[in-house]
Order: sequence, then C-alpha cells, then structure tokens
Amino acid sequence: MSQTPDVLPSLIDRLSAFFFLARRYGEALHAADALSSGERAILKEIAANGTSTVPDLAASRAVSRQAIQKTVDQLIARGALEKAGSEADRRTRQLTATPAGRALLGRIARRERAEAGNFADAFAADELEAFDVVLTRIEQALRARTKDLYG
Repeated sequence: MSQTPDVLPSLIDRLSAFFFLARRYGEALHAADALSSGERAILKEIAANGTSTVPDLAASRAVSRQAIQKTVDQLIARGALEKAGSEADRRTRQLTATPAGRALLGRIARRERAEAGNFADAFAADELEAFDVVLTRIEQALRARTKDLYG
C-alpha cells in the first residue's frame, strides 16, 4: 500500500481522461440516434428500474438536479420517457420508458454488441473481469471518501 499515495493522483487523472474519451466514443457510436451518453445512461437506468424520479437520478450521480432535469426533458421531448404523478409526493413525477424509449434501447444494445466484436481480440475475458473488480473497488472507495469529505 505504500505506493497508493503516489499512484492515486495519477490514476484519478487517467480515469477522468478515460471518462471523457469513453463519453466521446459512446456519442460517436450512437450518433445515428443523436443520443448523448447522459441520455443513454438515464434512459437505461429508468428502463432497468421500471421507474425513477429526477431527485433519485441526481442522488445517484455527481450531477445537479437541474442537469438531470434537462436531460430528462430532452428524453421526454423525443418520446423516450414519460412522466406520471407520484402518489407519495404530488410534486415529484415518476419517469418511465415509453415503447419508443425501449425500442431505442434495443437499437443501442444491438449496436453495442456489434461494436464489442471490435475489441474481442484486444482483451482476454479474465482481464476485463479483473478490471471490472478493480474499477468497482475504486468507485466504492471514491464514493465513501467523497461522502466523508462532503457529508
């Protein structure tokens, strides 16, 4: 663990750069649907969970409610999401994926599966699994430490 203080700042910088590269890659991949990485992530999360709210989406990300609301509004305008009243809180609207939103997710999934073939020779399955484990642990540590710092 003695190397951690020296490696961690560099790793955080690289992960930040990786985030922007991955976002640009995703947006290029899904340009045919004019879908941003943020729109994709929110639509995918809502479809997976069945419903969600803007406050819940914002709480699970390091993004303001206003930014989430803007993305949600874009997805509603394109017919991918719809909102309905919440029985628990009349001010909060439950968001659900529409049939058009689920069809969009289907196109995205097919495109991503086809694109995955371009990486098949670059990584062994055990390398990707190990990366996933390490990335999950880094995410958990950063989340805990961020909570410690910001409360």
